[in-house]
Amino acid sequence: MDVKIAIDMAKLARLNKYDTAFLLSSDTDLIPAIKEVFSFNKKVKYICTKNRRSFALSKITGDFLILKEKNIKNFLKI
Repeated sequence: MDVKIAIDMAKLARLNKYDTAFLLSSDTDLIPAIKEVFSFNKKVKYICTKNRRSFALSKITGDFLILKEKNIKNFLKI
């Protein structure tokens, strides 16, 4: 799945299909794909949870959001 995410991020950036990619994965194997996206002058927003945050992804993207329960509770059936 990570390979597909990486390919889609780079391909769609090259095709100018987005300005900002929203990455919901904490896999640092995606760093080369993020760098490729940046080469097309696109942005990547890294979205994670507190207990699964990758500091490497936070650092390279420079733009991240730590999801909290209050952010998503309207989408959960509790």
